[in-house]
Amino acid sequence: METRLIGAGIRTSLGEGLDTHAAALQSADQRLLNLPSPVSFEMADESIQVPYHLAAPLDTKTDLQSRFHSLLEETAADAIEAARLSRAELDRVGVFVGTSSMDIGLIEDQFRKDIEKDPHTPQPNWRCSMESLAPRLRDRFGLGPEGVSVNTACTASANALLYADSAIRQGRIDHALVVGCEIFNATTALGFHSLDLLTSSLMRPFDNRRNGLILGEACSAVILSKSNDVTGMHFMGGATLSDGHSISAANPDGSTIEAVIRKALERANISARDITAIKAHATASLLNDEGEAAGLHRVFDALPPIVALKPYIGHTFGASGLTELLIIKACLDSGFWPSTPGVAANGEGLGIRLAQSPLQIQEGNFLLNQFGFGGNNTSLVVRYDR
Repeated sequence: METRLIGAGIRTSLGEGLDTHAAALQSADQRLLNLPSPVSFEMADESIQVPYHLAAPLDTKTDLQSRFHSLLEETAADAIEAARLSRAELDRVGVFVGTSSMDIGLIEDQFRKDIEKDPHTPQPNWRCSMESLAPRLRDRFGLGPEGVSVNTACTASANALLYADSAIRQGRIDHALVVGCEIFNATTALGFHSLDLLTSSLMRPFDNRRNGLILGEACSAVILSKSNDVTGMHFMGGATLSDGHSISAANPDGSTIEAVIRKALERANISARDITAIKAHATASLLNDEGEAAGLHRVFDALPPIVALKPYIGHTFGASGLTELLIIKACLDSGFWPSTPGVAANGEGLGIRLAQSPLQIQEGNFLLNQFGFGGNNTSLVVRYDR
């Protein structure tokens, strides 16, 4: 049995909805890859500017709690509405949320307000409430009792999709609402700034000129369901494996990347020769791109077309797995495979040449890679039929 994606919602810096994202990528406009406006962080002795792809307006007057919940709930509502499930079917929907930052931004905001109110008070006792996101969506939309929140860094929403698929196959639920959510927060932004992992120019994965990533926020949601419909996007299988090489980088020899890709292909019951195109993880960091490139070369005798999506929307961390999958779905719905114009155009260095213009690919089997801090690597395989 394969599960099918039957309804989706998405919000990134490119806008709202699948059609908006497909139109943006079909244009292949290199200006979409330009450095976004920075967010300013005023520190005790300096002002730090961090380029950030924002999914909604943000300024000093923004109510961060309303902004957070609006992005989360409106995106989920789009997916549920598009799926057209009955009231009885909604009772059999499980909720699976993947995020790496949870509601840290709200906690930061409340902490600042408490300190401003009384700077001499003891440190406020605020903690992350990762476990609250799935129940909030369940209660908001009247869904079934099963709910799981996943935090495995950049693979979180990809793993949430894996868990949802497993729950459906086991018969615990009939449908799943899978959500990837990564909302602006200072902890992530300043953390990556301190690690010197951010670029001050374009994000260029697999390119000899690559020198870091750009941050992004996103919220994406999909209804996964067992379905007899042969058209559209089906989830064929995937795998998640651990890499003990480093806390922040894959093994540069590509062996651990190779292992997770081969396991995903095995579970999807296809071979590397059956893959039509690849959506790479492609963070534009020196070591991670090296490891992914090596892993791809170990699996594929001849590489199929490859795209990197983070130059468009930034690295959306825990939301990136599902968000980038839905962008691929949006493009295939419109009859093309997206490109990354002006980046890694000649394949020099790592031997990865990214697609430079949209390709007329309308169906096939597709590999999607997600690799995260802490050594968690995930690969997914989907099929698209017309």
